[in-house]
Amino acid sequence: MSTHKEAVSSSVVTIVIVVAVVAAGLMMGKRYVDQELATRPRVVFVDEVRWVKESKSTDGLPRDRAEAAVARTRSVAKALADEGYLVLDRTAVYAAPAGVEVVP
Repeated sequence: MSTHKEAVSSSVVTIVIVVAVVAAGLMMGKRYVDQELATRPRVVFVDEVRWVKESKSTDGLPRDRAEAAVARTRSVAKALADEGYLVLDRTAVYAAPAGVEVVP
């Protein structure tokens, strides 16, 4: 009977050790990911083409309004870059999670 108890006890100890090692690995992995993300810039994108299309009238967007739209987009992008963001144009983005688009 003592052999059975020893086997169960040994199995329990093995399971506890395995769980502890896995938990430690997960915590170390999370710490590594958090550190890596902290060193990378936050990323947003600007869909300037869509914004200009939506703001034009049926007869087209006057040149001065188009130039103002471009200037505003660049101003917003510069301000975001100064805050540590990497600003991409929508045409360079194939897919993105919700909430990373900036509307100038």
